[in-house]
Amino acid sequence: MSKKKFIGLFGGAFDPVHRAHIAIAENVYKFLALDKIIFIPTGISPFNKNFTNHNHRIAMLKLACLNKKFEVSDIEILKSFTSKEKSYTVNTLKKLFNTSDATYFFILGTDALSRLSDWYKWTEIIKYSHIIFVERQGSLLKDSLSKEIIDFIKQHKANNIADLKEKRSGLIYQVKMNFMNISSSEIVDKNINKSSITDLVPEVIERYIKKHQLYL
Repeated sequence: MSKKKFIGLFGGAFDPVHRAHIAIAENVYKFLALDKIIFIPTGISPFNKNFTNHNHRIAMLKLACLNKKFEVSDIEILKSFTSKEKSYTVNTLKKLFNTSDATYFFILGTDALSRLSDWYKWTEIIKYSHIIFVERQGSLLKDSLSKEIIDFIKQHKANNIADLKEKRSGLIYQVKMNFMNISSSEIVDKNINKSSITDLVPEVIERYIKKHQLYL
């Protein structure tokens, strides 16, 4: 009998991937004792945002994910080419859930969680994975959430990690960590102004950005 696989899924534009992204993935991986984390860069934004060319975003992710515990998936990128369809998280999770027997843990930062009710068919995400939301230590998360999202969390909240690993989907679990306050827009602004971004992105990503003259 094959061992159950417990896999974290971390979606986003990753434009570019930065130190906070890596820190979140590291913390969730260790705290939940997962087999791996898969980064899934967005293909076409559901909110009509413009992204840097997907080849650059994937290349930077692969540079940042050399450790075997991290992988990069182009599932949403490929779908954007074949169907021209926007990248809806629920569709991605449904496809993964139906083509694998792994248990998935979809990772959300506080900002993404606060906007979750704006997502396409957001209440159905829980059918295909658990939701792991990462909260800054000492913050009052409820102050930034709507009643709708708070009620959704209460309805599905898990109290311990063991519960998450008994079911394939349907639960929400909170991971607290010391948060790095980094945004992609800050990286872009600093790069335009020729300010150092060393404290915001891994060195290998900084070199890639400079080499390919991105975010100017």
